Parts: sequence; structure tokens; C-alpha cells
Amino acid sequence: MTSTIVSLQKYRFKVHPIRVVKLLALLSLVIIYLLFKIMPRFQSQTEPEVQLFQNTHTFIHSAYYFPVSKSLGSNAVAIVTTMNKRTASDITNYKMNLIGTSRTARWLKEATLTTEHALNDRCDYSLITAQSNFMHQMHTLEIESEGIYVKIPFKTPKYSAPKPVVFCVSPQFAAEQWQTFLVQLHVSKRYGAHLQLYVVSMVESYFNLIKEYEKLGLVSIEPWLTIKFPVTDGPYLEPNRNVELRNQAAAHTDCLLMYKESVSFVGILDMDDILIPTNANSYYEEFEREYAGSWEISALHYDKFDYTTIKTGELKSQSITSIVKNSRRLRTKDAGKSFLRPERFNSTWSHYSRNSDRKPIYLSPHHEPIFWQRKLVSNNGIYHLKKMFYVNSTSVPGGALPVNPGDNITALISEQHLREIDEDMKKMLTRPEIANLSASLPKDDFYMDIVFSCYNESFYHIRDTQWLYNDITCVNAFNCELPQREDMPCIHSDATYHSGPSMWPITYHYATDSFFSNYVTSAKYWRRRTTPEQDTFFPPLSDPSSSQFQQFFIEDLRSFSRRHSEHFVHFSIIRWKKMDTFLHPIAYSLLSLRKYRYKLHPLRICKLVAFVFFVVVVSLILITPLLSHNEILYSTPKEVPILQKTHAFIHSAYYYPVSKSLGNNAVALVTTMNKRTVPVITDYTINLHGSHLKKRVANVATLTTEHLLNDRCDYSLVLVQTNLLTGMTKLEIESEGVLTEIPFKTPKYSAPKPVVFCVSPQFAAEQWQTFLTQLHISKKYGAHLQLYVVSMVESYYKLIKEYEKLGLVSIEPWLTIKFPVTDGPYLEPNRNVELRNQAAAHTDCILMYKEAVSFVGILDMDDILIPNNANSYYEEFEREYGGSWFVSALQYGKADFETIKVAELESQSISAIVRNARRLPTKDQGKSFVRPERFNSSWSHYSRNSDNKPIYWTPKQTVPLMMRKKQMKFNGIFHMKNMYLKNLTDVRDGAVPLNPGDNITQLISEEHLAEIDAEMKSILSLEPIAQLSTTLPKDDFYMPIIFKCYNDSFYHLRDTKTLMNDITCVNAFDCELPQREDMPCIHSDATYHSGPSMFPITFHWATDPFFTNEIGCYQ
Repeated sequence: MTSTIVSLQKYRFKVHPIRVVKLLALLSLVIIYLLFKIMPRFQSQTEPEVQLFQNTHTFIHSAYYFPVSKSLGSNAVAIVTTMNKRTASDITNYKMNLIGTSRTARWLKEATLTTEHALNDRCDYSLITAQSNFMHQMHTLEIESEGIYVKIPFKTPKYSAPKPVVFCVSPQFAAEQWQTFLVQLHVSKRYGAHLQLYVVSMVESYFNLIKEYEKLGLVSIEPWLTIKFPVTDGPYLEPNRNVELRNQAAAHTDCLLMYKESVSFVGILDMDDILIPTNANSYYEEFEREYAGSWEISALHYDKFDYTTIKTGELKSQSITSIVKNSRRLRTKDAGKSFLRPERFNSTWSHYSRNSDRKPIYLSPHHEPIFWQRKLVSNNGIYHLKKMFYVNSTSVPGGALPVNPGDNITALISEQHLREIDEDMKKMLTRPEIANLSASLPKDDFYMDIVFSCYNESFYHIRDTQWLYNDITCVNAFNCELPQREDMPCIHSDATYHSGPSMWPITYHYATDSFFSNYVTSAKYWRRRTTPEQDTFFPPLSDPSSSQFQQFFIEDLRSFSRRHSEHFVHFSIIRWKKMDTFLHPIAYSLLSLRKYRYKLHPLRICKLVAFVFFVVVVSLILITPLLSHNEILYSTPKEVPILQKTHAFIHSAYYYPVSKSLGNNAVALVTTMNKRTVPVITDYTINLHGSHLKKRVANVATLTTEHLLNDRCDYSLVLVQTNLLTGMTKLEIESEGVLTEIPFKTPKYSAPKPVVFCVSPQFAAEQWQTFLTQLHISKKYGAHLQLYVVSMVESYYKLIKEYEKLGLVSIEPWLTIKFPVTDGPYLEPNRNVELRNQAAAHTDCILMYKEAVSFVGILDMDDILIPNNANSYYEEFEREYGGSWFVSALQYGKADFETIKVAELESQSISAIVRNARRLPTKDQGKSFVRPERFNSSWSHYSRNSDNKPIYWTPKQTVPLMMRKKQMKFNGIFHMKNMYLKNLTDVRDGAVPLNPGDNITQLISEEHLAEIDAEMKSILSLEPIAQLSTTLPKDDFYMPIIFKCYNDSFYHLRDTKTLMNDITCVNAFDCELPQREDMPCIHSDATYHSGPSMFPITFHWATDPFFTNEIGCYQ
């Protein structure tokens, strides 16, 4: 470096050191200016100062965790509370500390608070919504303040709804106006809206009426609780008297959050607010037309026009036509109501959201905001049934249709629609369970007059005389005195109330297990019913007994949160004596104050400036990530200690050259594995090797299971999955240098039907009538049957084989697990796995057909599914999925029936089985029907991965979508639980039962039943099948033995609710099955193999499966 410096040419002037200092000063000013301009972009805004006034109490109505949300972001948390806004100078500037915990991480986040109430109004308590975002699969939510914690229960919102529109009805209090409910429900039903009701108290017979409608899936009921602070450490302001109208805004906000991911529109209204679309056949059509795809419309606002009309006291005489045609418009009108897209709002007031006007919306980071405005719908309005007077049903006048209150031109509703609504209502009211309520429903107004008078004295009169000022009057009627009627009992919402530990400045209270009780009256008074529990759960991260560590940890979290840091940058440490070889000589001279022997050259100054500029740019690049993240993640690498040496049985191995979901060259192994091998079997990995010619690829396979990790069964289904190489011809498992080759097969890439039903393994099976019912109904509606057989009566097996030759069913042997060669004792697998590992059979079926069919059903032989309002399974499943990526699976409930059967093959009649079916009061766990590309495994009833399953659209997507099961409410499985043998002459011709899902439509149409019976008789008359008639079982032998054994083993425990998975392994392998010499059985068998001894798992498998009659019906 010295020789280079000496060789530089000497300039005719000298660079004075003062000039260098000036230049550096100027450069410093430029850098400081740039830093002031750039740094604010990465720094958080200064938090407004919040002055705390007093220690108060807050009631948490609900807390929601959104794995995925269209507007809140992924893993969002929203808490609906009633909070004392006098806690701080401005309650919306107060920050609530929330802590979320998952299996591998724990985050502290500050939640932002928003309100729909004016901050200056007189009511001390207000709706406050707290919102933040956390990590994936959060399982615990806590609120923290000054080192004190309270655990808050939370739930996930609905990701499916019966209709695309939901109406959130204000909380009902001392409600008795059942006629209003019928008008609201049937008009809403006609135009495509689902009702969500919140109930504080209600006349019991009216409540029973609503419950009957709820059973039909037409309305949902949620208890709306009186606010209680069970345990306090001092006096406090009573909340129910100091909040606006029982905090209706909180109920509407809860409803909005509940349905925001599942519906297209949410309406905010009272029970007597009737909206009828104008020039549209549905609410959805009208709302879409009025929004017209505009981002500048926040909500649709409808004015509310008051009407007076008539009503009758008899249930059977109800007529919406009479109510509408006898309406008379009043001169007054009330504050309107809003109907909105839920993704645009997270909270709402009783009439509209106060965030609906002038709210800035950024469509992209680089655009100026647009501002939302409510759109007043001028050509329509709400038909408000303000006053309804009782008249005698025999003297109801005819009347005429009123005009639409919006445009004052068109009729309020068409005659045709009125007729349709009335016919639908009369059909409902004639149902026995509803008609029986007629005598107990109120025949006069009792509570309504008292409540109206109280409301009028409290605020209606003040409002109508324009003397209502929010900063002077708190609109509340909690002090209304409501006398009780002994002849008209009421139900009231109630719950188990809890108080958290005393905290500063806010102590939190909440309720769980809400219910309706007739021990609480409709009056404003209530009784204390529980002793609250102190819930201060805080999972230890180090020493469980170290409170000092917890305090240190939270302070550490706070300090990191303030610095917004998540990543750590490591710099090399350079010894000072070596800096002259690292820095530019001039920079070193300025830092060390040492004098150099050369003169300053202008080129050197340019180099120095460039060097300083380079340092600034690099520094900005390095610190930007530190300042742009505000999340703290603590995760630890997984260590998998080996607990014991065990054995695993490989049921099947599939190689997918191409797959819609597994990726190319995928490998999937279905195994029964001892999950006690390691602490968490899904943390363990297996080394798989694939070979083709001279090419060899090794990869680590991940393990997943459908069984609970804490259940009592030691053996579980474990799916092993990875990706290897193209054209793989050899598959091996490796552990510590030991290899074992595993046979594999390719899945099916074509199938007879687009739907396949995977039937649970059959053992000691003799119920051939059940098989005929399942097969012919499945065939009619377009499904192929895949059967797994352990053992079966030989003649029954021959019957199925004949159907297999016709291409109507496929049979696969399901093998007993055997470990042929072991080097020591081991836990017997068949007695220590759940029910012959049915989950493994269903998983094998999904993997076999996942590339060949559109839908896979998981069911038992006696689970009969009949499409509702569809001609095929494919049609129904496509309709219910609706193209949604949020629906993981369709879950059908399973209703138990008993019916008859006949012993003669030629006398079989599915029509007789259906018409003689009788619904039992019990029901079993439902079954799932799935798109196979969305699942790689399944349990016996559904996949345990079907809820909160992350889906990535593209490789670059960082935030996944979350899928959930869709519960089918309008259809259900016809479960033939008990079938009793009858003589053909004793079979009666009954009626087709109702669909167990909607309880309205027939289970199956008469036409379809006739078609199925005709086809079955045609097939049973074929000579190879007809010849089996004399050999098929004529009575039940194995079925009663197995049923009794199952009942003793676990059905009894389940039905008495004492079955606990962590105590009892659901297994019936020890059932004693005597053999019948006159009824020989076939049994699955194979050539069994054992791999070399490996650590920690030795693998076993079977090849060349077959059926033999040398084993019998033993398990």
C-alpha cells in the first residue's frame, strides 16, 4: 500500500486538513438528513400517551380465533367485550397485551381496541373489540398485565352457513311476540336468509317453537348473557344499567365475527324489521345489484318505516297475507338498518357501523386511499311491524297490499310470493311437534306493553321530542320492573361465570357452558349460581417453579417488542491493531489520530466518500429487516429420544409417478406402528431409498397419524410419505446402515365411477341383506364399492364375488397383523390397536383411488347415504363443496334406524326395508365424504386433519388458506343399526321415513325405490346368484355375539359417556367366536415377511394375499 501511495503524482496545490474536515461535516449532514427521511418508514409511530384513571372490570362475551380470514389476516384473534371506557383518557388508545401459545411457540402481541359507541356518550360501559394476529395453530390465549395472566377460552368462527345471507337479530328480552317471529322467519326463508337469534329471556312456549324451527336448520339460537362480575376486590359500577340497551352492539358484532368467513352478506336488524326485496327474487340478488361490485360502498342502508297491523292468537290461523294486507303505514319512521359485506367490517353498532363512513381503504400499497360511504337504498325500505293488535281469527278483514315504503309505487310484495310464503308456513305449522305447541303459546300481550311503556319513558319520548342527548342520557331500560306470570313461565339465558385474577387497570370476567334455564325469571334480577375459578395458566418455558423466570421472560418479551427485532445480525470482530489493513488509510488516520507520511490526494478523498457511502447503504440494508418485523417467535429444534425397540407392520406401499397432491415420484406407506417408540411418533423420521438402474436417491420421510397421540392404544395408523426418483423400481428402508426392501404398487389411475365408497373391514360377516341394500343404492346414485374383508361366511363371500364379476364391487383382503420373526418379546399388535385399525384400511383406500375418482366416502356397510334433491352422489357433493377451497370434507350425521329383513334371496325388497324402518332416539358419529386430492389419510369417521388444514395456492404463498369440515344439515346417513328377520307374509307396507337431515323431505322418492328394486330383482335372478339362495344364512349367529362383545367392550362405555381414549383402547380382538360346521367361513391370509432387525423399528409386511377356508371366522 505504501509503494502505491508514493507513486501517486504530486499535485500543484495542497489539500488542507480543514477542507477535509469541512467535506466530512458536509457529508455527515447529508447522511443525517437521509437517515431522518428513510428511518421513519421502518419505525413504528409514537404511541399516544394513555392516562389511566381507575381500576375497572370487563366482561368478555366471546373470543374468536381465525386460522384464515378474508379481512383480519391469518391467525387472527378478535375479542368482543363490554368495557368501562372511563378506565383511561381514551380507551381506544389503550393497548391490551395478549399472549398466544402453540405447540412450538409463544408470542406476546399488543391488541388494538376499537369501539362502535361514541367516546363522549353518557354510558360508562361500551362495546370494545380487541384484535391482533398470532401464530399458526394457536391453542392457548391469555391476557397479561404487569406479570399477571388470565386464560381466555376461544372458538373458531363458522366457515360454512346454510345460506349466503345471515340476519343477526337483536337480543330478545322478555319476548312473547311469536307471530312476529313467524313473519320474519318465513319471509327471510323465502328470500334466502338464515336467522341468527340472541336470546336473553323469552316465554317458554315461544322458545319451544323456535327450537323446533332450529331443529329444521332454519334458525340458530345463541344465549345472550347478563353481564356479571362474580368475584371483585372492591366496589364497581354496575354494568347492565350503564351500557346501551344490553349492549346490542356487542351481540351484532359477535354475529358479524361468527359469520364473516362463511356468508356473503350480514344484516343487522330487530325481530320486527321485515325486509322484502324489490324487483329481485332473493336478498343476495338485491344486495349484489346494489353493491354493483363497488369498493366505495361500505354498507347498504335501508330506512325503517313504521306500520301497524293485526295478529291472531291461534297457531293454525296464522296468515302472513292477512298481516301484510291489513297493514297501515304510520307517520313516523325509525333509524334505519344496514346490510353489509362482512369482510369489510369487524364490528357494528345496532343500526350501522360507525366505521362505515369516510373510512380510508388502500387497494394497494402504492395507491392513495379511497373512502367508503354507506349507500342509502332509496327504492326500498324496511317494513317495521311497530304495533300489532290482536283480532279474532274469524273476523280478519281482506285488505290490500301496501306500497313499497321506499319508492311508494310498487307493491310491497307480489301476490305470488305471499301465497308461496303462506303455503310454506302452513306446511310447517301442521307438523305435529309444532302444532302441539298451539295451546301453550301466548294469546295476549303482557310483557310487550310493560316493556314498551318502560322504553317510552326511558328514552323513546325523549328521542321523539328531540331532547335525547347521548352525552346526558344513557339509553338503557334495565330498571324496567317486569312482574312474573305463573301461567306463562319464561326461560332465561345463564352460564358458568368466571373471574380472572385481580389485574391493573382491568380485571377480566367471562362465562362458559352457556345454556337456557327456567329457574331464572325475566326480571332484571338474577341469582349467583357458581363459585368462579381463578384461572391463571401460564405454561412454563424453563423451570416450572420459577416465578422469577416468568417475570424475567415477560420483561424480555416487552423489550424485544419495543425494539421490533426478530433477527440477529452477527458482525465479525476485527482487532484494532489490524484495522489499518481493513479501513482506508485516511479513515484509519481520522479514527486513530495517527499522522501518516503522505499528503492527502483528491482521489483518496473520493475513495473515502465512496467507502462511507457504501457503509451507510449496507447498514440500511442490514437493519431494515430488524425494523420491519414486530413479531417474536421462540421455537426450539425437536429432539427425538428413542424410548424402546419396536415392530411395525406395513399394510401397503404406493409409488405415484404423478400425483395431483403428493407431487411427482411420491411414495406413501400405510403402516401400523407402535407410537411408544418415541415420545411423539410424528416427530420421528424414516430414511427411504429409491433406486432405478444405477441411480439411487435417499430422502427423509415424514410421519403422520390419524389417531390421537395420547390415546390408550399403543399401535396406531402411521402414514410414511416422501418423494424419490423417476421410474423407481426398488424401495428400501434404512436405519443405521441396515436396509430392508419393501414391495410397492402403483395406485389406480382409472375407476368405474367418479365416486368410490370405502367400506370398513368386514369380519365374521353374515349380514348379506345389508350388502345388497348398500350395493344397489350406491349403484343407483353412482358410487363404486371397495370392500375390505377379514373373514366372512363363505356363501356370503361367493355372493359378493358374483357381484365383483359384474364390475359392481371390488374386494381386498384385510390381513391380521403378524410379526413372523422377532429377536425378543413384543407387545401384541391386534389387541392394542383401535378396531383392527380401520383407519389404515380407509387410508389405503384413499391412496388407492386418490388419482382416479372425484370423491371418496368413508363408511360402514350399514351406512346408507341417499342424495337429497340430487340425482347422484356426484351432483350432491359438487353442489355442497360449491367450488370452495375452504371446505375440506362433507360431514354427514348418522341417524340410527331399526328395520326388517327376510331370509329368502328371491324375496329381497329394498322398498320393504325402507318402508318398515323406524327412527331410533340414538345417533352415531357421522361419516365423511372427501375430495381425495385434499387428503392422504383418514380416520374411521373423518380425517383428523380436516379442520384447520393449511392450503397453499402457490409456492411463494407465505400465508395459507385454512380448510374445515362442512357439516351437512339437510341430509344424513340412514344407519340400519338393527335388522330383525321377518317372515315374508308378515312384512307390512309402511311409509317412506323422513330424511334424517332436514326431517322434511322423504328419505327417498317412490320412483327411485321402484327403480332400485326392479334392478336388484333382475340381478338376483341371474343363475350364478340365484343358485346361492339355499346356502346363504337364514338367521343371525355371529352378529349377536359380536354386538354383545362390542357393547361390553366399549359401546356401553361410550353411551354412558365414560369412554376415555386415554384410558380405554377401543378393541374387540378378544371376542370369542364359536365356529359353525354348517356355515363355513373364508378368512384373509398371505405370505408374511420380516425384515432384518433394525433400531429402533423392525419392519414386517405380507405379499400374495388370498382367501382361505382353512382358518374359519376367527379374527
